[in-house]
Amino acid sequence: MYYERKIKTTRVFQNEEQKKNDRIEISTESDRGRILNCSAIRRLQQRTQVFPLEEDATIRSRLTHSLEVQQTGRYIAREILKQATQNNVVLFETDDPNESQNYRDAFISLVEMACLLHDIGNPPFGHFGEKAIQDWANENLDKIFEESIPNKSSVLPVDRNMLLLDLKNFDGNAQGIRLVTSLQQLNLTYSQIASFLKYTRGAFEEGKREKIDKKPGFFFSEKEIVEKIYEELNMDLYHRFPLVYIMEAADDICYSIADLDDALDKGIIKIVDFLDYLRRQEQFPKTILEEIEKDYQRSKEQRHNNPNAYFMILLRVKLQKNLVPEIAKHYLINRNEIFMGKLDCALIDTSKKHSAEKREWFDLLELMQNFAREQIFTNKKICEMELKGYKIIHSLLEIFKPVLKVPLDVFKDDEKFRKQYPLQYRLYNRLPKKYQIAYKNAQNDCKNHEDIFGEYLELYYRTRLIFDYISGMTDNFALKEHQLLTGIQ
Repeated sequence: MYYERKIKTTRVFQNEEQKKNDRIEISTESDRGRILNCSAIRRLQQRTQVFPLEEDATIRSRLTHSLEVQQTGRYIAREILKQATQNNVVLFETDDPNESQNYRDAFISLVEMACLLHDIGNPPFGHFGEKAIQDWANENLDKIFEESIPNKSSVLPVDRNMLLLDLKNFDGNAQGIRLVTSLQQLNLTYSQIASFLKYTRGAFEEGKREKIDKKPGFFFSEKEIVEKIYEELNMDLYHRFPLVYIMEAADDICYSIADLDDALDKGIIKIVDFLDYLRRQEQFPKTILEEIEKDYQRSKEQRHNNPNAYFMILLRVKLQKNLVPEIAKHYLINRNEIFMGKLDCALIDTSKKHSAEKREWFDLLELMQNFAREQIFTNKKICEMELKGYKIIHSLLEIFKPVLKVPLDVFKDDEKFRKQYPLQYRLYNRLPKKYQIAYKNAQNDCKNHEDIFGEYLELYYRTRLIFDYISGMTDNFALKEHQLLTGIQ
């Protein structure tokens, strides 16, 4: 099971001559450049991690969180390669040392860039923005589809139901795949896209397995490209790409630390609150608790400008020092299952379950997550801002809803559209041109269906157009757009 069979240079837009001459080291750098210069990455700097509409630049945004995940992912990937060398585990088939190094570099870079991309599809206001889109879709789309295209006996209801299910299952992970393929058209290698395809089922399908299918990984609109990825990389249906497990582990470590760190900075909690929480956990090892308490005392005694920050540095270093080598070890222990994408749990979960020496550090990570859920995310100010964000996204969808009710024959004719539906026409023209072009390009799919299913597809892509616009906003822009369109400002 050699990684040359997974790390490939193939892209969607690539002629035979390019395929023939492309080298892995050039392809890797090309992917990095495309991702780092992508506007969707820049928009993450004004999108919620935990605290919506945060003005303090030291509090994490989606971008700063993603940068931390990128670094941790790099650390894990390098540790895996180091342990593989130490234990004579052969991951690459080539005997050429230069070619082997190129593939090792590509292994690390694919993980890094997957980590940077992992939150790219998340809408404004985090999971509450995502929930607002899901709720609005479930409340409105059945009626809109029925009124716009009355069901007929000649049409299989499963077609419409499949598209509706896909729209109702809006998810940031699937939107991320859509962003880099259909909207931004970054033309990344199939290996790079597969590296952050965290969940393996389509939004138009029901869940199948406990972990890797619990959420949608891609939409119907990207079904064709995902199928190409699976075919090119020799992946079985509903199986993961191996490097996804590393990206997921890096994210699990980073958000657990970041939530606690930001809450301390905001004054929502104190270190003693976290220590008291750990003391109440009867099964938590005293030795680890004493070590953390010593670090707390050390942070108070040191002449440091920010004792909280110093404590968090000590905690982060200890966590990563203990967790990363163990995670790398279990990646290699499970390398056959992981290579085939068959491991149906997170890498951190299997590492914790089978760890003989470091289990208590995995327990600490889980306790940090539980502490955040119980004492940080329940903070009144956070809850108020989340509710505000939910209302903004839901309201924006209501504002743009009339665009979905314009008859198809009118929607296609610019002059008729402008004259007969002036309000809807103005709303439509607020949508970015690049999204309008993506919608029009998708109409090629509709033309292949002369029956009524083609009409469903058109309405499906029109709905996607609005979802693309609203989910792609930053927190601040969503607030301003809402204020503008509701007449508040």
